[in-house]
Amino acid sequence: MDGSAGPNPRGGLIAAFARHPTAPNILMLIMVALGIASLDRLNRQFFPDYSIDYVVVGVAWPGASAEEVERSVLAAVEPEVRFLDSVKRVTATAREGYCGISIEFREGTDMQKALADVETAVAGVTTLPETAERPTITRIIPFEQVARIRVAGPYGEARLRSYAKVLRDGLLAAGADKVTISDLRAPELVVDVEPAALLALGLSLDDVARRIAAQSRDMPGGDTHGAAELQVRMLGERATARELAALEIVSDSTGRTFRVEDVAAVSDTFAAGMSSGRVGGRLALSLHVSRSPASDILEIWEDVQAYLDGG
Repeated sequence: MDGSAGPNPRGGLIAAFARHPTAPNILMLIMVALGIASLDRLNRQFFPDYSIDYVVVGVAWPGASAEEVERSVLAAVEPEVRFLDSVKRVTATAREGYCGISIEFREGTDMQKALADVETAVAGVTTLPETAERPTITRIIPFEQVARIRVAGPYGEARLRSYAKVLRDGLLAAGADKVTISDLRAPELVVDVEPAALLALGLSLDDVARRIAAQSRDMPGGDTHGAAELQVRMLGERATARELAALEIVSDSTGRTFRVEDVAAVSDTFAAGMSSGRVGGRLALSLHVSRSPASDILEIWEDVQAYLDGG
């Protein structure tokens, strides 16, 4: 028989370990040591990481109709970002006072460079309306929820909102990457106009809305109610019902000044038609605690638990 045709009886890994019985033990000890050394570097999480290759551009133009936003904002910005390198799809929407453009990039794209490219392209748009706000450009980063905390009690909505915001700030300081509050209704200032008072001063609802806006910075303020309903945008410094009620709107021939409170009742309230959470029949808000892809879910949970126990 030709012995050269068979396997080498002295070759192979198993044969080497058989000849050197201490080698497997040393290899096993090295692997155990490496495993122990790596424990502190493990990123514990519920689900594997995944990438969301999106950048979102938002432009607010207060008071503009959806058609105006589409014609003057969307039509100027969208072409500048649609043909950037590695862009896969662009989705754009326009609504009253705002337009949003979602830019999806191909898988494997360097998103830091993609974000910089979008910022450069949008900065090059010089034809936006003067009253439009500065565009916001955001890269979508996936966050994984760690915990959901319900806040409820025998309190009014304003007080519960205030407590939830304090709790949110404390959780962020304790180590949570992101905390969002849901079940919140948007605050509003309601101006309930008396038609007879307007008639006596020779004013209309449009006059009141314009004069409020002229003395205020541009922010959502709520609605006027009365013979007609108008959206009022206001108030940088004057953000309460009392401050709005004290705004001067007109003076007569004798120099007497009339204020908003002379023609309307102003009240702090929350947006109608929006639902708020309930627990056991009581008003409730939810805080959603999330982690970023680089954070350890167990560490954040321990930080949140320690903060809640200490609070």
